Amino acid sequence: MTTRKKIFVLAFAFFAGLSSWGTTYALQPVQARDVSMGMTSAADAVGVRVVGLNPAFLAFKDQPKVTISIPVINFGFRFGNNVYSNKDVFDYFRSDMYWTDEIKQILADKVDQDKLNFTTDWYARFIGFSFPTQYLTMAFTYDMGMSMDADLDDEFTDLALLGNPVSSLGELKEFSETDMSGVWLSRLGFTFAKNFNYAEEVDWLEELTAGVTFNYFLGHAFADVDEFEASFLTDYDGTRSYAYFEVVGAGQLSANEKDDFYSDKFIAGNGVGVDLGIGMKLLKGRATAGLSIINLINQMTWDEGKRAVYAMDLDGLSLSGMNDENYWEDYFEPVDSLFAETENLKTELPRLIKLNGAYVLNERITLTGGITAQTNDVIGADAFLRAGMGIQHYTLDWFNLRGGASVGGRSGVAFGLGFGLRYGFWQTDVGLGWEHGMFDFAKGMRFGISSIFVFDQLDLYGIHGDYDEEAGDNTFE
Repeated sequence: MTTRKKIFVLAFAFFAGLSSWGTTYALQPVQARDVSMGMTSAADAVGVRVVGLNPAFLAFKDQPKVTISIPVINFGFRFGNNVYSNKDVFDYFRSDMYWTDEIKQILADKVDQDKLNFTTDWYARFIGFSFPTQYLTMAFTYDMGMSMDADLDDEFTDLALLGNPVSSLGELKEFSETDMSGVWLSRLGFTFAKNFNYAEEVDWLEELTAGVTFNYFLGHAFADVDEFEASFLTDYDGTRSYAYFEVVGAGQLSANEKDDFYSDKFIAGNGVGVDLGIGMKLLKGRATAGLSIINLINQMTWDEGKRAVYAMDLDGLSLSGMNDENYWEDYFEPVDSLFAETENLKTELPRLIKLNGAYVLNERITLTGGITAQTNDVIGADAFLRAGMGIQHYTLDWFNLRGGASVGGRSGVAFGLGFGLRYGFWQTDVGLGWEHGMFDFAKGMRFGISSIFVFDQLDLYGIHGDYDEEAGDNTFE
């Protein structure tokens, strides 16, 4: 095997992260407006877009009364890592790129005394609509998303990139920091929100709303490297190595019927979750504030979960043939493999507490801000603490520009830009963001695009009844 082919593990892991557009945040929406406004657009979100952010915002009087999401163009993705910049990716990780010894040394030095971590999230909303009833504002959504997280030990990347130079003979390399996990889910959400009109009796409070979203999750795949231990030692008389790792998973992790984790079931698990939120309008309606708890109650149960235990041994191999084309295929074989069924495997989703606000500075400018905290460490974890702010400028009646920044969570210092368009009933948003920096110096990227049809109260006249313009609320007579 050539030196170029020996790095397949690193290249595969890195490009898998880039190509598997994966949710954000394990079903926390990666939406265009959020991406462009520092992940703080919740308090200024429109209609069905508030689902997954704060369900209470759906019931504000200035919300459009009916919104319908267009399924074909409602998706978002992000990927990020802690080592390689966007420029590094474009310069070095190309299919036609030949890695010289100098380039491999540059890539290895960037991971020195650290571990290469990459995360990727993908999110899509296939169905979404909100509408009023006599007592409540309601919404129904169907979303799908993936999330992947991988850690590669620095000594592992050194071995993959640089091989075994003479200078490393006799040095024990340990790879215990290597880890990988991922999840793929669908979600059916039913949202109910209520505006409490008696809030007007409080001088400083214009509106008070509350909302709840009941989620039903369909699990398609789940995998986690539960335990990993490995070491590798090269000496003049050969190699001595050891590897032991346990993998827990369920669902469609492999399409090969001979693999341990093969499954032909599209639905391999199910679960439930509850989102709660409260919202307020303050300062004569110019300010919006809200508190929400996403996945307050949640649990996934995976049917026919499986656990595989692998132990591998490469002891005694000669170093003289490591450049042979078939070397690794001939020798890197498991010497022991144990496999067991694990019934009713249970996992959790990230539990987030979100505090969001918005302020209408004038008829053209809206400011947003927010803080997100996470209370559990699970697959898809994003923000143990993240704060951000954003701005939206209505440049024209039908066009607005957006920008924002956030700090914290796995995205570090992140920036975003975007714009929104409205033509009649149709609204479209586009957002682009960077993580751990900006432009070529960033170490990750976000992108989102979404379109919805928006119908306000007057547009519904004659469909649901007479609109009480003076009342200005959700009342249909």
